[in-house]
Amino acid sequence: MNELVTVNFDNQRVLTTKQLAEVYGTSTTAISQNFKNNSHYFKEGIHYYLLKGEALKEFKNYLDDISLVGKRSPHLYLWTERGANRHCKILDTDKAWEQFDNLEDTYFRVKEYVQNQFVIPKTYSEALRLAADIQAENERLKEQEQLLLPKANGYDLIVNSDGTQSMNEFAKSMNWGRNRLFAALRENGIFIEGTTVPKQRFVEGKYFIVKQCRKGRMVFPVTFITPKGMKYVVKKVDEWGIMDDLRLAGLMM
Repeated sequence: MNELVTVNFDNQRVLTTKQLAEVYGTSTTAISQNFKNNSHYFKEGIHYYLLKGEALKEFKNYLDDISLVGKRSPHLYLWTERGANRHCKILDTDKAWEQFDNLEDTYFRVKEYVQNQFVIPKTYSEALRLAADIQAENERLKEQEQLLLPKANGYDLIVNSDGTQSMNEFAKSMNWGRNRLFAALRENGIFIEGTTVPKQRFVEGKYFIVKQCRKGRMVFPVTFITPKGMKYVVKKVDEWGIMDDLRLAGLMM
């Protein structure tokens, strides 16, 4: 099974119809038709979520660079683990059962990064301790912002306290062009095709960190680049000719 782009909704991992069809080796039409013929076996909020209107618009905005849903789609189904299981039973092919086992063991079992989990305090003393920790962290970040930060190719880099920077900020601060940079990272096998997420070996190599970020009920991956990754990408961008392309386009001095 190819690497799947992580999609989260309502604090759980889900799959779009397109992802589900690709995993099970079938078509989106077959998935939709099977659901239509067996809708009484599916319950919204348990087996699937149906996004429309503003909810769909917001979801599309956060998936803008992942291409998992068409820009003009009037609605979108998101399938939970139990929903994927239902579709597997309906398809009832060796391929579907094999892939569902893989989904169970990998995609639906991978835990979110610990640093992005928020523990709700249960007692007054825990709440006071949390407030003090947040205040201390804010003070530390303010001090960090006053430090002189490194430069790359003459452009200022605004970095987080751990030295990382979001890819959007990195591309913007380097004046490279966000879409052109992401396209190059995908074309050269560093990011997963059609996404803004790096392949696992580049995460394990500490070039990037992928954090789960929340917006309303949606949780989605955001890629941060490490200092090691910055040096690597700066070198690669020059090799790929992006700098020359941007100069010709008048985007860089």
